[in-house]
Amino acid sequence: MTISEAIMDIRICVLILIFGYVFKTSHTVSTECSSKTIHLSSFSQGNNILDGYTYRTINQVPNIQLCAEQCLLHRMCRSFNYNRENDQCDLNSENHIRKPEALSSSVTSKYYIIDGWPEFFLSGCEYHTCPETHVCVVNFQGLTPSYTCVEYSQPTYTIGCTNLFTQESVVTINSSTVRFSPVTCVDSVGDTFGTFIHNYRDGTFDWFNMRPIIEGCAGLAQAQSLRYFGIEFFGECWVAGTFVESSHTKIPANDCNTKTYLGVGGANVVCVYEII
Repeated sequence: MTISEAIMDIRICVLILIFGYVFKTSHTVSTECSSKTIHLSSFSQGNNILDGYTYRTINQVPNIQLCAEQCLLHRMCRSFNYNRENDQCDLNSENHIRKPEALSSSVTSKYYIIDGWPEFFLSGCEYHTCPETHVCVVNFQGLTPSYTCVEYSQPTYTIGCTNLFTQESVVTINSSTVRFSPVTCVDSVGDTFGTFIHNYRDGTFDWFNMRPIIEGCAGLAQAQSLRYFGIEFFGECWVAGTFVESSHTKIPANDCNTKTYLGVGGANVVCVYEII
């Protein structure tokens, strides 16, 4: 077992402890944790990849569990390759059981089968019944049902990256309705956007779900009567009264996969939203 696999084992167990306490499951916390601890090495075929069946490659995925989450959201996905050198996640439409001849050795990647992975960290998409041609998307807070099945197509970004973001969101924060939409993602090197107001990269930071960060930053902007907000470095919230798109360098379409992540900017990138 690698160090990253051991860390994931611990995280899954901790999550079960939290869920067991919050939702007061019928099992004791110790039994719940013991019975559901998942050893990621049991899903791995070691330093191998499944070659020839990757239907989607996702860059900038920081750990194995996030790659597994992406696979679980697609019922088409039966396995995945994870390259720990460059944080690349390959979703495969087959696995080594059905296609044993496709398994080949790799120095930098590991192969995992998805059958048996826990789904509780998918939030509203847990045990979703979307068909293989669709992907599960968690609905925003308070909506029923908790997820939507969206027909899958290979994402194609345009300059600025926000064409694939949720185009309009309406949430309730501290009893106030906040409505916002994405504007664009821009390079922040040597280019300042607004005022830094809050860093969400703390002990409660959740790589699986960036929506609380986006919604929280929206609430902070509205509370200060500011029209724009942006997320940089995955969790830094910036706010501004004005934003002139033409004064900033937009992220090129072919860099969106590596420089943005789930609606927020990565290193030296600000994804800007507007309160509407």
